Amino acid sequence: MCFDLSAACSGFVYALSMGDKMIRTGAKKGLIIGGEVISKALDWTDRSTAVLFGDGAGGVLLEASQKEHITAESLQADGKRAMSLTSGFTPLDNPYVKEKPTQASSLTMEGREIFDFAVRDVVEQIKKVMNEQDEEIDYFLLHQANARILDKIAKKVEVSRDRFLQNMDKYGNTSAASIPILLDEAVANGKIVLGSQQNVILSGFGGGLTWATVSVVL
Repeated sequence: MCFDLSAACSGFVYALSMGDKMIRTGAKKGLIIGGEVISKALDWTDRSTAVLFGDGAGGVLLEASQKEHITAESLQADGKRAMSLTSGFTPLDNPYVKEKPTQASSLTMEGREIFDFAVRDVVEQIKKVMNEQDEEIDYFLLHQANARILDKIAKKVEVSRDRFLQNMDKYGNTSAASIPILLDEAVANGKIVLGSQQNVILSGFGGGLTWATVSVVL
């Protein structure tokens, strides 16, 4: 079975939650991939937005285990605020359709509204997931929107900023790809050691509006 789950910058965490449910109900393995080609949806004349984003992809392999590895989660969406962040569309030229594709619409974002959403709703969700844990969280891998959001969230959840990993300075905002890319880098540089029972929070937030947080034992 192969399918696409679209939830913008929260998509990877949404898909991870769904993969977990499928394994709990009989699936043996699952491959979760977060990938984005945001460059196709950008207005490159809008320097205030275009420079913030990047293209990328990352993935994880899930496998059935006797131990529970996803220990808590929260998924939320609010369509009433959908226009705060829209991705537009890329027209496709279909040989079976007489009408020619119209000009693409580009990504638009109300920066202040998205910032407020992240430091209010996302913080509340992260705290909820943290409160369901008996163990201390070792690292926080959040969607890589911007550093100011991570600074504010770290302060509000009262956790040292250095436990919030960051790579947006190298790739920009890669939407649903940001968390799996960040996770891969954390494993590669030794901060996260698979099989060491480290407790990690993964949290994505963005268009929809959607926001999703899970606690994982790695």
